[in-house]
Amino acid sequence: MRDDQQLTRIRLSSFLKQRTTTTRGQQQISTPPEGKTIEKQSDNTNRKRTKQNQNQNQNRRADVTSSSFSSLLLGEGEGKVGFLDKEKNQQQQQQQIQSHHHHREVDERCDREQQQQQEKHKEKKTNNNNKKVAATAGGGEKVSTKKGKGEGACPPPTTKTTNEEGHFEYTLGESLGPNDRFKILAPLGEGTFGKVLECYDRVKQEYCAVKVIRNVPKYKAAAKIEVDVLKEIGRRDERDEFHCIRLKESFEHEGHACLMFDMYGLSLFDFMKKNHYKPFSLALVQKFAKQLIKAVAFMHELKMTHTDLKPENVLLEAPGYVRVVSGDVNANNNATNAGTAAAVATTTTTTSACTIKVPVTSAIKLIDFGSTTLEDQYHSTIVSTRHYRAPEIILGTGWSYPCDMWSIGCILIELLTGDALFQTHENMEHLAMMRNVLGHMHTDVIKRSSKETIEKYFNSETYELSWPEGAKDIESERAVQAVKPLDIMIRERFECEETGTLLRHLLSRLLEYDPDTRITAKDALNHGFFRLDIKENAYTPTTAFASNQISVTNAAKPATDRTASSVVRNVGPTNSKARSQTTGGIRVACLDKPSMATEIVLGA
Repeated sequence: MRDDQQLTRIRLSSFLKQRTTTTRGQQQISTPPEGKTIEKQSDNTNRKRTKQNQNQNQNRRADVTSSSFSSLLLGEGEGKVGFLDKEKNQQQQQQQIQSHHHHREVDERCDREQQQQQEKHKEKKTNNNNKKVAATAGGGEKVSTKKGKGEGACPPPTTKTTNEEGHFEYTLGESLGPNDRFKILAPLGEGTFGKVLECYDRVKQEYCAVKVIRNVPKYKAAAKIEVDVLKEIGRRDERDEFHCIRLKESFEHEGHACLMFDMYGLSLFDFMKKNHYKPFSLALVQKFAKQLIKAVAFMHELKMTHTDLKPENVLLEAPGYVRVVSGDVNANNNATNAGTAAAVATTTTTTSACTIKVPVTSAIKLIDFGSTTLEDQYHSTIVSTRHYRAPEIILGTGWSYPCDMWSIGCILIELLTGDALFQTHENMEHLAMMRNVLGHMHTDVIKRSSKETIEKYFNSETYELSWPEGAKDIESERAVQAVKPLDIMIRERFECEETGTLLRHLLSRLLEYDPDTRITAKDALNHGFFRLDIKENAYTPTTAFASNQISVTNAAKPATDRTASSVVRNVGPTNSKARSQTTGGIRVACLDKPSMATEIVLGA
């Protein structure tokens, strides 16, 4: 390095001397003596000058700019000094290039070694996790390590608040959102999309529900769709008349998309589950159906198809219920008043298994618009949850708005019976169940399918369903045989001929095989079933205590609790308050007489 600096100084000094000599007397350079060439004299002169000034140049520092330094190395300038050591410069440049390649190879080798170490560490960590999972599984059970469909080849980044599956991890009491606005109070639900949390809004000082989406690209994209759809619905339904949930705000928290909503009650499915899958009364189903069809008709007017209608995606507006004697399911609707949070129901010597829960309100909200598809958007091949999937989706003939109407038909039968209509997870079995319920599929509908689909599920000559020869096993055959025709299901449950006839007609129109002739949402709202005045018998609860029949009347005030609801039971004399272990609400004992008390549970 010092030799290079010394050489640079010598070149600079020679260049300056040469310029000075040239300006003072050009004949010393231009007129060579006899017998010597210009090149030899120039070489001797340069060598002599270099020798005389070598000691001085060693102590001097070349103060030149980067551009001047480059011009010297490249032989540029008036004196053309660079050509003197052209070969040496080329050697230096080659050495620099070789040195650069050497360092690059070293860096690449270090990167490869570091990457190999990271892969080994990751593989070791994965093996340890698999061992832990296998150890906890026990009993020789196989542990699946397959990734979820559509979740990408790489797992989401694992952070403090995100697990390996992309779900949001939290502890109760933690804060959520910008500036720690929301305090997490309790979990409300969990699904493939993510989690729903009950939170307290410190800014608005109110309770709310926050839907936290998984940190997975597939579900984050669906969340963006849902936000856009909800904003459009809110803009077009300013007075909140069409029973679709309203988005209050949306934000992002550590990679998780978050949607904020008002607090509502249970879904229709969860309500039935807590009610031991007992069906709703016909009057309630009529009210649920009209609101649901109205919401879907509104979406269809906006050129939107929901594609994922099911009882899990229909919420009760109020979270409460009353408990009534289950002997007369259709004699309880007078208790379902949205403005009244408590209505008295009692039990005698019967247990809770002999009673049924009834919602305090019939008002509902349609939720989960993450799979909503616009008319001009790309239509995925498979949509809808299996139990509520229309035949045109199974056969691959293309789907549109009518697939929502098929799902509504399946939902109504489930609400009336307490069981899903098509409890299956396989296409052939699903089509066989449809045939049992609705009869044979029309040949025109089958012919719209591809040749491969027809050969897979039908006889290519007669177009008859390949069943039972196409059954997977004997259990599949038994499951299909257990499904009853639609007419029998209705006749077994409803004695009134007019009611049964209109209900059966509506359901058959909703469950038509041909989507082109299936009833539309707008026409369904005008169906005669919704003009029926289905009255519930007046319900005046009575109870027996100590073998005495006592008429009970309760003028309970509307509960002020944010999750106001009422479950009324007989309890022993008490006037204390305790935290309900089953409902998470406040249990209040209201003394009616010294010998008995009526229990009201808030926050069920």
